[in-house]
Amino acid sequence: EMRTRAAAAAEERDSLLLLLAEAEAEAKHQLVFQRQLEVVKRRAATTTEERDRLLQQVAEAEEKVHQNSILQHQLRDLRMRAGSASEEQDLLLAEVAEAQEEARRQ
Repeated sequence: EMRTRAAAAAEERDSLLLLLAEAEAEAKHQLVFQRQLEVVKRRAATTTEERDRLLQQVAEAEEKVHQNSILQHQLRDLRMRAGSASEEQDLLLAEVAEAQEEARRQ
């Protein structure tokens, strides 16, 4: 009976050692998964920061394009006004020349 109890105790010990080994293996797998998860989280954070930085650059570029468009419209307006002023100046000079010619005739 002692041998039977000793054999049963040895069997239980072996069973417990096997369970312990399985639990340790599972714990190692969990640790590996946890580390992988941390790596993925860091990459996600880095990707989010990069995305935010790129979105900021896009917003800045869009603002520059908008400002450039405004400046181009202002430039076109100034060119048109300068052209109109030049035409008006030419007409006034022609009137002055006519008036001077008329004055000479009188």
